[in-house]
Amino acid sequence: MDVSIFVETTFDDGETRRRDIGRLRRAPGEFGSENLGLLLDDAKILLRRL
Repeated sequence: MDVSIFVETTFDDGETRRRDIGRLRRAPGEFGSENLGLLLDDAKILLRRL
């Protein structure tokens, strides 16, 4: 399963910019209720890209 993460900013003049922050890739068996959110290592990488 692939999850894409984007940040979209809309400015006062109506211009919208979208930035690809990252992708999470996991095997289908890895997506269970206990690990549905971000893992700590994933979150650290995404925060650095912001």
